[in-house]
Amino acid sequence: MEIEERRRAGEVTETQLVERLAIVWPWFFARPEKATHAPARVGVQASIETNRSLGEHFDRGTLRRGLPQARIAAAAPAGQSA
Repeated sequence: MEIEERRRAGEVTETQLVERLAIVWPWFFARPEKATHAPARVGVQASIETNRSLGEHFDRGTLRRGLPQARIAAAAPAGQSA
């Protein structure tokens, strides 16, 4: 069973989660080649429950329905990169 399948089934180990995070971590950054090192620890139960909750919200369309009503001020300078 692949790590992702084990995570979804709630049967994953911390070692497996750390391995998975090391693979995807650089892609959380605008410049993956400049990413910091991935965390060395992952809370297994927190990961399982957080991802389960995200899946439930996705299935219910929480973000899709709520985002159009969100009103926030935001500014992004043109031509700048963080």
